[in-house]
Amino acid sequence: MNIKVATYARVSTQEQATENTSLASQESQLTAYCQMQGWTIINSYIDPGFTGKNGDRPGFKRLRSDARIGLFDKVLVCKLDRLARNLRLLMDIESELNEYHVSLISIKESVDTSNSTGKMVFQLFG
Repeated sequence: MNIKVATYARVSTQEQATENTSLASQESQLTAYCQMQGWTIINSYIDPGFTGKNGDRPGFKRLRSDARIGLFDKVLVCKLDRLARNLRLLMDIESELNEYHVSLISIKESVDTSNSTGKMVFQLFG
């Protein structure tokens, strides 16, 4: 089965200078992870210079819209805080993705919400 993946990367203005969280670094890690898994990247969503404290980000809004219409099976992030810096928002995102039968995967935290163990770990890290 060919797994279709959306990658998501975000940096706030202060983080852009940091090598570990730069957009280039995140995109490189996400691409390498997908290649290792044999997954196909359908689209990469990027939000440069946006806070993760709310969902008002153009790339994130497109990701949600595309998830709703079933363009991909999984959303991959380097770290959960790239997706959201607010626990309620993070839980809402996971719940919404789950409604669309899309799982959430974080490389750093080794979270995969497609299984019960991953959901439990997700809630602990959230």
